[in-house]
Amino acid sequence: LFIRNYSLRKLSAMNENSVGVPVGVDKYDRQLRLWGANGQRALMEANILLVGADSAGSETLKNLVLPGIGKFTVLDDSIVDFADLGNNFFVDNNSVGRLRAEVVSEFLCEMNPDVAGIACCNSPLKAFESNEIFFRDFSLIIVSNQSEILRLKISRFCWSFSIPLIIVRSFGFIGSVRLQLREHNIVESKAETDQFDLRISSPFPLLVEFCDSIELAAVGSSTNPSQPPVDTLQHAHIPYIVILFKAINQWRANHQGMDPVTHLDKDDFKQCIKAMAIDHHKEINFEEALRESYRAYSTKTILDDALAAIHSKHNQPLNESSSNFHFLASALGAYVGVHLTAEGTVAAARLPPLPGQIPDMTATTDIYVQLQRVYQQKAAEDVQQFKTILQGLLSQAGKDIHSIADDEIDTFCRNASNLVCLHTRSVEKEWHPCAGDKGTETVSDVLQNDLFEDPAQTPILWYLALRAVDRFQSKRNRWPGDFSGLGSNYSQDNESALLAEDVSELHVLLQQVCEEYGVLHMFNGHSNEGGTDEMTDDSGLQALNLESYAIEMVRYGGCELHPISAVIGGIASQEAVKIITHQYVPLNNTYIFNGVVSCGSTYDL
Repeated sequence: LFIRNYSLRKLSAMNENSVGVPVGVDKYDRQLRLWGANGQRALMEANILLVGADSAGSETLKNLVLPGIGKFTVLDDSIVDFADLGNNFFVDNNSVGRLRAEVVSEFLCEMNPDVAGIACCNSPLKAFESNEIFFRDFSLIIVSNQSEILRLKISRFCWSFSIPLIIVRSFGFIGSVRLQLREHNIVESKAETDQFDLRISSPFPLLVEFCDSIELAAVGSSTNPSQPPVDTLQHAHIPYIVILFKAINQWRANHQGMDPVTHLDKDDFKQCIKAMAIDHHKEINFEEALRESYRAYSTKTILDDALAAIHSKHNQPLNESSSNFHFLASALGAYVGVHLTAEGTVAAARLPPLPGQIPDMTATTDIYVQLQRVYQQKAAEDVQQFKTILQGLLSQAGKDIHSIADDEIDTFCRNASNLVCLHTRSVEKEWHPCAGDKGTETVSDVLQNDLFEDPAQTPILWYLALRAVDRFQSKRNRWPGDFSGLGSNYSQDNESALLAEDVSELHVLLQQVCEEYGVLHMFNGHSNEGGTDEMTDDSGLQALNLESYAIEMVRYGGCELHPISAVIGGIASQEAVKIITHQYVPLNNTYIFNGVVSCGSTYDL
């Protein structure tokens, strides 16, 4: 390979300071608030390959260079031409005639001197076929606007070696992002809902002792001579956790140990909470208890998909080469007693380690701090039990029992209830659909049940059009409507005929794609006298013309528009950060952007 290194600067030192933040990341302070020191460290260790230094690829990589990835390689043998000047901000007039990989690498390295950039100026297809080993060293591969053949080859390779893959497309006003992740485990999923595990419905001994130590005076006790007057200030500052603990115990005592189940039960339970208040309209802590009443009878558990993955990991043998996540997941499986039920579903015998965090709530400072310590003490005890199990597994596998850092163990235990295990379908399975496949069902379901206000602009239709475009390019070795490589076979005199020929051929290919996805019958154009492709009445669509999609795609002529590339680059880089940091949940698995009406959708294809 013809390789040139454009940055001799070493990555920032990865030694840690007292707070665990990598040295030299002061300029990344704002993004550290999003993904923390662990996320930034993962970025700074990332090694990314970009295949295709066009507009969409350059925009994607730019958004990863700025937050500080470790290093990147650009693989492209194209020469910068005047078309690049119109859509790629990482080339200029002086770049015309130069190798595009070199130019893009130079400009990207200027944006962040801490990032090392390499240009490989070889044909991507030839490079892959001659040296597959070259592709194994990357933590993420991004493929931009390459042929269907190359994308399929690289996707198979990435699937075999479990290398994350992102495929980006920018074709006229249409763009797409495709993620392929054979196994992607997310510890810090940053769940937006119900982040706190309070264990009110199944309290641990320390919590029971704390709640029992707080007296919740009954209404009217201030007028009862046998009881001391109610301290209204103290009553209004009892944490809602204590209120719910006492309310659910009272409910269970009156209902044979059963929790509220029906809507009527839950309404009655709220009335019990109100009865404990002096005036629930004026006591904010009781308003909080009413708002959070579901916590008294619901338990936060491990997500079903994650539990199934933990069960799978727990049953797989461990060895010295097993990943940290494999050890942690196996330890968690042992901790919670993961097992198969008689019905064949995966279940857990006990709850995961307690995170130890509590939300803000109305309470006196002293009581809040005491309550916080109760949860923190229980969390510390759970982590210690978890470590004992983990160290046993590490020892059995012949590894140092301290080979997994305490910070990583703590983070895992804190997020055990929010683990996400994502497995996307492979690109190969998507591109070779079979009847009843998930992908074919998705396309059919969307066309029948999830259309946009303007049905013709539903993104899934443009996905089908892109699939037809790919087949055209594989057959003709050019994009539909692009005659730049025809040489003497092209002239302005025969341009109209060539365009009509491309439209006709692309229309046929689009019909073939629709037939493979089992949706061609919805367009039913063959039986209409006017020759248009109309949707059947039960599809929920008015008359559509498949040929109009072919005409539009031919009109683009394979060109890239920078605004579309910028949108796609922003989305793709956002997903790349999620993959690299193992934080937040990436999309599954395809995003289609329709720039005609500025809308988009995510599909599991």
